[in-house]
Amino acid sequence: MTPGLASPSYRDLTVGDLLTHLARALPERPALLYEDGPRYTFADLEREARLVARGLIAHGVQPGERVIVWATNVPEWIVLQFALAKAGAILVTANTSLRAHEMEYLVRQSGAATLVTISGFRGVDYVAALEQIGLTRGGMRLIFIPRGDEIAPDGFTPYLDVRTAGAGAPESILDDRGAAVGVDDVINMQYTSGTTGFPKGVMLSSRNIVNNGQALGRGLGYTPDDRLCLCVPLFHCFGCVIGVLGAFTHGAALCPVEWFDPVRVLATVERERCTALYGVPTMFLAEMEHPDFGKYDLTTLRTGIMAGALCPEPVMRRVMTHMHLPTGSPNHHQASRRRLAIPRSRIDRRRSEPYCLNSRSRSSMRWAKCSRPVSAVSCVSAATT
Repeated sequence: MTPGLASPSYRDLTVGDLLTHLARALPERPALLYEDGPRYTFADLEREARLVARGLIAHGVQPGERVIVWATNVPEWIVLQFALAKAGAILVTANTSLRAHEMEYLVRQSGAATLVTISGFRGVDYVAALEQIGLTRGGMRLIFIPRGDEIAPDGFTPYLDVRTAGAGAPESILDDRGAAVGVDDVINMQYTSGTTGFPKGVMLSSRNIVNNGQALGRGLGYTPDDRLCLCVPLFHCFGCVIGVLGAFTHGAALCPVEWFDPVRVLATVERERCTALYGVPTMFLAEMEHPDFGKYDLTTLRTGIMAGALCPEPVMRRVMTHMHLPTGSPNHHQASRRRLAIPRSRIDRRRSEPYCLNSRSRSSMRWAKCSRPVSAVSCVSAATT
């Protein structure tokens, strides 16, 4: 059991209730740490999520309503993940690289009634894209998250107005909403990449994603003393499930990077004394091959996950040696849907070979090699005994 945490039944805990539980069990422990703020404890994050949830309700968001969040890893993204859950709405994640026609498909296919967005990212003007497909002319609730001195465009509700509305809404309205949310209700929609056809919305419940995150965090040995540098995108399950829920189900803190940049990642690890790091193989390579790599102190790192693409063994070896990640976790999600978690003792027993752990097991486990290796990474299946 994670120190400082009661032992809840993760099979019967909603995403919204998870944060409430953390705020009661670990109120002053760090939860969400950004370089330029905010720097929330679990109690702070619970208050902020409840405030925004009440604001969303005041602005007309209904139970079961699909709400698209189209943004980079800004603090509001994680607040909204819990606020929407508390309000009984469904978070629909949107890839930050979508173009206008792709967003039009996502809106239509998901049946979303609300969209929360930033101004744009990496040359894509989100506001112009929404104007192009006619969403700014009415028919959809649009909420704008400003960065710096940006002002909400015409037709958009400023995010600050949502917070203001929440301050004037009674706590009881949110308590009633939260009480009506079940662990098997759809709480999140994530879209496939569309490599074999049009992207499809996968409907996920709290039981799905809270248990998935908890299993990954358990495999990585997370405790409230851990800090995860999260540089993978929140719109992907790697970010919002394995990242956010994987850490929070064990009381660990998140240190997000708003978008990937190797220097920002390395600086975050050093500044926040992070103990865990996630990324796709090219992210780890970009970090290790940066000319200033040796200037950063990464000795606090002890574990992490490499996923999202083929993970060559040489890259794994470099990460384990040069980034102080002897308990790294390889994964090739195109070939296997396994999620990975490798405590140090298991790596020691396996002569430091990278192995995969199937997180769907629910009881004691035994290790057995799969029938076919995945490109130099041995896979093992966790089976009940």
